[in-house]
Amino acid sequence: DAQDYDGAGRLFQAALRVDPRHVASLCNYGLVLEVTQDEDAGPRQEDVDALQAETLYRRAERLAPDNIDVVYQLALFAKNVLGDVDEARGLFDRILAIDPAEATTLTAYGAMLIAAAQPAQAQGLLTRVLAL
Repeated sequence: DAQDYDGAGRLFQAALRVDPRHVASLCNYGLVLEVTQDEDAGPRQEDVDALQAETLYRRAERLAPDNIDVVYQLALFAKNVLGDVDEARGLFDRILAIDPAEATTLTAYGAMLIAAAQPAQAQGLLTRVLAL
């Protein structure tokens, strides 16, 4: 079932018991926790899920600091869940230092800057995407 987040969470937990350093499982389990934050559960459960997701993302980042997918997921988490635009900006910049033509990052970074009322900086990033 495509919507079986509980089942997916259990599978990622099992995978991490076998290999606690499996970067893809860390990120994917973090994403499951992030996506399934239940507003009806109240702020405490949301905070627990978000804290656990952040812990998983940061552990994956420590294990694979130059993995673009890991850094990108952490950047989105920083922006969307933590509301930390400065951290997201730093993470997006790290990705672009690794791969200046990373189109997904350029697009997400540009969209974030537009939302942050920084259209001139966003235009530079989005122009780079169009040139790819």
